[in-house]
Amino acid sequence: MAVSGRFTVFVVLISTVVMISSPVSAWSASCGSPDFAQFQYCKDLTHLGAFLFWNYTAAASGTPTLTVAFTASPVAADGWIGWGLNPTGSGMIGTQALVAFRHSNGDYSVETYNLVSTAPLQQSTSISYSVTALRAVYNGNQMTLYATLKLPAPAPTVNHTWQVGNSVINNVPQKHGFSADNLDAYGTLTLSPPPSPSPSPVPTPAPGPPPPSSPPPSPPPPALPPPPSWAAPTPLSWMLVMVPLVVFIFGF
Repeated sequence: MAVSGRFTVFVVLISTVVMISSPVSAWSASCGSPDFAQFQYCKDLTHLGAFLFWNYTAAASGTPTLTVAFTASPVAADGWIGWGLNPTGSGMIGTQALVAFRHSNGDYSVETYNLVSTAPLQQSTSISYSVTALRAVYNGNQMTLYATLKLPAPAPTVNHTWQVGNSVINNVPQKHGFSADNLDAYGTLTLSPPPSPSPSPVPTPAPGPPPPSSPPPSPPPPALPPPPSWAAPTPLSWMLVMVPLVVFIFGF
């Protein structure tokens, strides 16, 4: 019984070590991720490891809409991510921002901010776009914010910015870093990019010249004349030969 008990303790200890040392699978986004299959377009934003997924509806009549999912890794577990459109220029100033973070009540939420200066953020403010369907999720190492924006008019492109930060205090996102990646996190987004060109078909090679024809077959050699036929002597032919011979012999 003592040996069996020690063996059980050993197995439990080994199992605990394996569970502690096994890495937790990390969730990550990419343009081929099935988690965002409902979106028609995707762009690797290059800076800050961020991706943007979107659907754009430019109705012939009515208000165009832009539905987005912006995903990035916050600098820290209690950090934040942000994305927005800038209707007045490029860069941060003027951006109508959507910022996702973990609220003090434990829920992840999305707040709106009109970035009129580089001053630290205060409380949430209204923005110039009508926004619905705001929500945020956190999956192990990446945070994603979702939103649908009504645009004032159809447009081929928009200016957008994105950012990540490492802390939130009293439900207010704090300043982000100032590395090259942070400062370069803006650009122009083509709302309806053309589809990727299909690879050109491999041209079928032109047929080559026909192979040379075989020479005509040589004529057969001339047939040899048949050998002379020697007919067997008939009785009459024997008499014609033998009678003179007998007369010649016995006539003397």
